[in-house]
Amino acid sequence: MRILVTGAAGPLARALIAALPAGTQVRVLDASAADRNWPAAWEWLPGRLTDPTAVARAVEGVEAIVHLAPIAPIANAAGADLSALAEATRGTYLLLFAASEAGVPRIILGSTLDLFDTTPPHWLVTERWKPRPRPELAHLRAWLAELTARQASLPGSRASPERGPAIFWRPPTVVCLRFGRPVEPGAVIHEPFDPRWVALDDAVQGILCALRYEQPGWSVFHITAAGKRSRPRLFAAGRPEFGYRPVHDFAAWPVSDTTGQAFTYPTITTRPIRRVVIFGAGGPMSAATVPELADKYILRLADIRPLAEITAAGPRPDQGPGAPIPTVPPPPHECVVCDVTDPEAVIRACAGMDAVINCSVIRWNPDLAFEVNTLGVYNIVCGCVAHGIRRFIQTGPQMVTLGTGADYCGDFDIPDDAPLRPTRHLYALSKYLGQELGRVYAEAYGLEMPVLLFNGLRALGIRQAPLWDGYYTSWGDVGRALRAALEVPTLPSPYEVFNINASLPHGEVSNEKARRILGWTPQDDLSEYWTEPMEP
Repeated sequence: MRILVTGAAGPLARALIAALPAGTQVRVLDASAADRNWPAAWEWLPGRLTDPTAVARAVEGVEAIVHLAPIAPIANAAGADLSALAEATRGTYLLLFAASEAGVPRIILGSTLDLFDTTPPHWLVTERWKPRPRPELAHLRAWLAELTARQASLPGSRASPERGPAIFWRPPTVVCLRFGRPVEPGAVIHEPFDPRWVALDDAVQGILCALRYEQPGWSVFHITAAGKRSRPRLFAAGRPEFGYRPVHDFAAWPVSDTTGQAFTYPTITTRPIRRVVIFGAGGPMSAATVPELADKYILRLADIRPLAEITAAGPRPDQGPGAPIPTVPPPPHECVVCDVTDPEAVIRACAGMDAVINCSVIRWNPDLAFEVNTLGVYNIVCGCVAHGIRRFIQTGPQMVTLGTGADYCGDFDIPDDAPLRPTRHLYALSKYLGQELGRVYAEAYGLEMPVLLFNGLRALGIRQAPLWDGYYTSWGDVGRALRAALEVPTLPSPYEVFNINASLPHGEVSNEKARRILGWTPQDDLSEYWTEPMEP
């Protein structure tokens, strides 16, 4: 049996490889493989998880993948947080995509039970509980890797990174293992007892159980210590079908205070909104919004290219007939060049602002989609926290009727708060992960984050094909919706999702929530696209 291991420099991976049955062939993908002093018997390949060529080479001929990179130690260096998040998101996506292309039947994903460290110790947390990640790197990389793998493991048609033809596929077995805090019992003999401890050899046993587990699709198991002192307690992993039997219960350690630790973050307070920065200002969504805002707010328009250059280039064919073209507004408004993938540039662009609107997007470029749509949001939300900006308006695509085979196509009256189903759709998944990053920060710091979801955007008076589904909006209503999200006095919770669509008669999705909370009412019904003159 040949197994690919990621994050192999970590102690858990090293212990696993040492415990594998004789004859198991181990392959390691590691960017610094030459410096790790790997045993000669291991096959190491130099490369990063974010390199599709290296990943495709690494999965060739393997029968299982143990993906521990999302919980492996990371270097304490500048940019290490972005690199770790890139591996957890784009790297996990590329790994699962390459694995399905190569026919790898089994993937084990490493995650952490620290995702529940805000829950009181007397709660009997099981695998059916929703994790509560904090805005900390260790939490974010594990949680985003989980979300990526979960969506990619849903059955149905999938879109390739190159936007190739949709192909129906059956997902491999994907087993997510949330580990306690793996330790060598002898190494912590003088440490205060921690109910999250799990012995390193028990953690390895959990991985070996997962390598034998036959249930297709997505599964989650908590790998904990034995006994009643562990938190969380052993539940689904101890059932016969999985067969995890931990040995160590740490009963010899004195009882310590296990009341749990409160994690608090400074709440960002509301202030009057006068200055607004718009990221992705060179796109049509911002172009539709600026005329709505320029009479009342001072705008900072940020894009990776000078706005004057984008304006001079004129219409872009990929943005559809009639898509708005940005203009350069006069002072006191200003235009700045800013790449949302550059954290320092984003911090500068947020300085002195009272609100943020993010219209930046990359749709089908597999090299940049996660950098802009996911890590770009991470940079922006860090800029909000750094400068005390509470209102952060995020935009994105609808993720409920993508036609992937695992969404709500065929359903009607789909609410705004239906769980999103981006599956393996590159554009939607990368946006979805960015939204989740924003949600974690919004709930921790008390931000106000309305997320406006759009589908087809149409210009009035330009006859195009009829509307395919019930989720379309006019460009004029786009700008009015973003202004409503900027001006709504308050939100029911720090993070709210809104369908922004015309009042279409199709019956698929409703704009009732946007009407009720944002006070936005679409002015254009797009009837020219869903009616036709009757023959005399």
